[in-house]
Order: sequence, then C-alpha cells, then structure tokens
Amino acid sequence: AANFREGTTLMRWQLLGVAVRAISWPLGYLVLSRAMNWIFLATQVVFNVAYLAGAWLGMDRAGLEGVGAAFAFAYLVLLTVQWAIARLAIDFRLNWSVRATIGVSTTALLGAWAAFELAPTEWAYGLGMVALLLYTPWAVHRLLHRMNMTLGEAWERVSRKLR
Repeated sequence: AANFREGTTLMRWQLLGVAVRAISWPLGYLVLSRAMNWIFLATQVVFNVAYLAGAWLGMDRAGLEGVGAAFAFAYLVLLTVQWAIARLAIDFRLNWSVRATIGVSTTALLGAWAAFELAPTEWAYGLGMVALLLYTPWAVHRLLHRMNMTLGEAWERVSRKLR
C-alpha cells in the first residue's frame, strides 16, 4: 500500500506539471512562429536542465515524490522563461477572460491536489467530487461561450458524431 501511495503522489505532481504545460506550450509555439529557433531550443534546454536537476535533488531528498515535484517545477521554470520571452518579443499580456480561466482552473486543481495530500482519503474523495461538480458546469459554460454555441447545439453535434 505504501508503494501505491507513493505512485499516486507522483501522479498528482505530474498532473500539476501538465496543467502548467497547458499554459506554457502556446507560448513555445509563439517563439516558433516568430522563427526564433535558437531561443526555442534554449528554452527546451532550460526545461531539461531544470527537470534533471530537480529530479536529481528530489530523488535524493524525497524519492519518487521528488521526481514528480521536479516535473512540475521544470514546467514552472519553462513557463517563467517563455512568459518573459513572449513579453519581450510581442509585449504579451493575458486578457481578463484567459486570466479568469487560468485562475479558476488552477484554484480547482490545487484544491483537489491539496485535499488528497492533506486530508484523509474519504474526505479527499468527497472534496474532489465537490470541486468536480462545481468546476465542470463552469468550464462547460466557458467553453461553449468561447465556441459561440448553446448546450443544445453542442449536444446535437456530439450526438451526430456518435451515430
């Protein structure tokens, strides 16, 4: 059971890293679209160095959990570097809608992550379900709004594809 617990903790850290990656990757494509190939390569080197250094230190101090934390850490480093590059290259700024989406999504993710790290398992599942039930309608509403669709239109499209 202890080995399984260590694996689930690793997965939670990796989930945080993937969430940060979802924000950083579009910034990486911005660099590529501007034909800044050497800068893109440099950002990938920065990511890999941060990940390897973090994994080395993390494994030494916290075992497998440290490697998972290194993954999230490396993507935070990459996001910071790419954000700075985008700011310098095109004066990149997030609009209110994107900031709100990132803020609410991050809050829900960190809340669920913290529940599983800090609360007893039964409470963590309950808190995770509450977070899911509160977040999902909001996320679907935001997505439909961005796609300029109603829920009925989206349902019709999906059901047509399933037929």
